[in-house]
Amino acid sequence: MSEKNLIIIFFLIQSISYVLCGCELKEADDCGMKGSFFGNRDVLVPTNEAEMDKHCGLIRESLKCLNDFTGNCLKGFVQTTIKMAVGNADKHLMKRCDNSEDRKEFLKHVKCLTDKSKMEPMHICAEKNSVMMEKLVDVALEDRIPSGCCIFHSFQECIRKNMKEQCGDEAKDYWDEVINEIVSRGFNFVHLF
Repeated sequence: MSEKNLIIIFFLIQSISYVLCGCELKEADDCGMKGSFFGNRDVLVPTNEAEMDKHCGLIRESLKCLNDFTGNCLKGFVQTTIKMAVGNADKHLMKRCDNSEDRKEFLKHVKCLTDKSKMEPMHICAEKNSVMMEKLVDVALEDRIPSGCCIFHSFQECIRKNMKEQCGDEAKDYWDEVINEIVSRGFNFVHLF
């Protein structure tokens, strides 16, 4: 979930102008923030297997919360799209948690981020992304998907630039691949419409 990871989920949720009565988008924001890596200054940057287990537990909790919100508060196409996006994130993130090689790779690339000052530029990228996503509801319906794509690319470029500066090319390439893996299926789905 760490790649703001549920970027496409936030993109779609922030684009929604209608949710069922009794539901608030803040619920979805809170769910997503629990498992977010960038944008959550309280995030645990795991350095060992025990901390990785805790990290994965938070991700599972966050994804369950998002799934519950989606099932209870959204309907129709939006519900289907969000469920698909959560499913895409879930596949990637659980692979990270359940596959020993992926766990090692993740721990290797987050090592540099245990210094909170190196993580701060990524949090700023995520905050800028959130502000821009919130503005999507003010964009004409026919322009929301292209606008969302531009916002996503701006976020990804911000992460690339800052990750390279803070942790080097290898970490930049790793996170770029992670973000692409999570959102590419969602963007391919959206392009069908």
